[in-house]
Amino acid sequence: MGVFLPHIYSVKELEALIKEDATLKGYEVKIFARVKDLLATHKSDAFDVVLLPASVKGNKQIGNMEPQFTLLRKGKNLGKLLLVTLKGADKGKKSVAAIDEAGKRKASKSIVKERLNGKIKRIKLVKKGLDLVPMLSLGNVNHILIDEHDLEIVKKQSEAQFEIIETLEIEAPIFFVKKDQKGKHDGLLKVEAKTISKFGYDKVGSVK
Repeated sequence: MGVFLPHIYSVKELEALIKEDATLKGYEVKIFARVKDLLATHKSDAFDVVLLPASVKGNKQIGNMEPQFTLLRKGKNLGKLLLVTLKGADKGKKSVAAIDEAGKRKASKSIVKERLNGKIKRIKLVKKGLDLVPMLSLGNVNHILIDEHDLEIVKKQSEAQFEIIETLEIEAPIFFVKKDQKGKHDGLLKVEAKTISKFGYDKVGSVK
């Protein structure tokens, strides 16, 4: 199984958590900090299952795979992205940093533009979720797009004061499974809540 999610976790931190999950004992799980690296590894049909943001649907690089399971938050396959700035920051010339979700700059910027309805033209991409807040703190941008759950973590670790400008609902991450292995991975529905909660979700459900 290959995993990339646009969050602010460290790879080591997540690897340790997954090793504790009895449901995933039968999988060799590889966590990626960058989607580009996962896609390059999967080029040789390396993974039976990948857990990726829903924005990769239709991406030919994930090959002969289809959506089978989705993360759920309070029964819905939806997550929340927040457009955030620092309190008192200059909002004159708008710029935003977001995580590279597609592995290709043009595609990732298109995702951000669509989510923001083109309101912010200057978009910078970070390779790792951990780079988001430093971009804001150092003044490289005056906005970031960050997961709601991640912002709560950042608030506990930082003395900075954040201001939420806008809340965006996005489709939750998806487990894509090889088409010829449908039904083989139903055990993923039992992934432990403490693992899912790392991303701000509470359950795994089937894609309808």
